[in-house]
Amino acid sequence: MFFLTDALVIGLRAIGFVALFQAAGAALFLALYERDIASASADRLRLVARIAALVALVAAVSHYVLTPARMAGDFGSTFDPALESLLLRSNSGSAHIVRVVGLAILLLSLDRASRVNTWAANLGAGLALSSFVLMGHTVIHPQRWLLAPMLLVHVVVAAVWLGALAGLYVAARDTGAASGPLVARFSAHASRAVPAIFVCGFVMSVILVRSFAELATPYGAMVLGKSLAFAVLMALAAQNKWRFGPRLLAGDARAVPALQRTIAWEWGLIAVVLVGTAVMTSLYAPEHLEGSFAPEHEAAPAH
Repeated sequence: MFFLTDALVIGLRAIGFVALFQAAGAALFLALYERDIASASADRLRLVARIAALVALVAAVSHYVLTPARMAGDFGSTFDPALESLLLRSNSGSAHIVRVVGLAILLLSLDRASRVNTWAANLGAGLALSSFVLMGHTVIHPQRWLLAPMLLVHVVVAAVWLGALAGLYVAARDTGAASGPLVARFSAHASRAVPAIFVCGFVMSVILVRSFAELATPYGAMVLGKSLAFAVLMALAAQNKWRFGPRLLAGDARAVPALQRTIAWEWGLIAVVLVGTAVMTSLYAPEHLEGSFAPEHEAAPAH
């Protein structure tokens, strides 16, 4: 039964990660670049974001409801009052409330384009993403003053990257080579912002993984895996910036399918990283390096 409860709760968390980052990232991308996108493409991306927000909201609520079952290793404990109370009083409980509220605002504000809805969507995205800094090892670490802002920048830039990939894919499909200016503008901004993912991740890793020996732990392996994935992502992004983007600006429609393939690979790799992060940090957190089993972002299960 332990395996079933673990698999279900961790699976919901993984789905929620990808959907949340997609919804929040697409909303932020629209706030920044909607004027550069055809109205039909913007509406289509808004629909994608709304569906993702709904999936993330359902996953977040289901994950919260079923966490007591994972804590006890028994689905019969799902609505156990004592475990529910323990979860609600934890950092995880507070963070889930913020996440659910943020996703609900995001979902409601994505029904149509307006200035008010854009501000509301930004607020919802901000709340949903800020929930990551309200739980886990950054809350209890002595250097929280540094870890929390680093983690927030890390997740916000990653979310915008994921959301932008969906936006660029839709724009390229709908407008072909005419999407060249959008690709060029985003690439110019991304070349300055995306390295922050690596910088923040590196600083957090130095603080949390204190020796080379700890890189041999599951958490250390996750850090190394994410670093490798980032390197591959940067190589794919470089193709968009230096190869396909200029061809689109020159009016070469043949670059569109190649650009879409690269975007699809980028999106898939980021999704894999998010799923892997959700799984690994559910089972292994930095605290585990010292011998205590306390899954990041969740109350520690009883097994």
